[in-house]
Amino acid sequence: MKIFSSVVLICTLALYPLCVYGRDGKDSSDSSDSDSDESDKCMSNQVWSNCGSSCPSNCQNKNNPNRICTEMCRRGCVCRPPHVFQSGHSGPCVLPTECP
Repeated sequence: MKIFSSVVLICTLALYPLCVYGRDGKDSSDSSDSDSDESDKCMSNQVWSNCGSSCPSNCQNKNNPNRICTEMCRRGCVCRPPHVFQSGHSGPCVLPTECP
């Protein structure tokens, strides 16, 4: 229950990329066996998503929860909560406290 409460709190804070995860921390859209090979391409602190945010949280925008973003899905590796991309929408995922 604690994990679920944390996810709800994060979603309430409008950190959309973190809201695509279910109670178990897995992407709810990640159910296809054909994507199992894709998950091997993900770096540490990342998981594969068939429908990740097209504008995920990163070190540059993590303090701007009200940014405008389309609702288009983006296939690829996404950061595992509470991590954010170090830069842009790909590359290493770091804890927000580790951002430069």
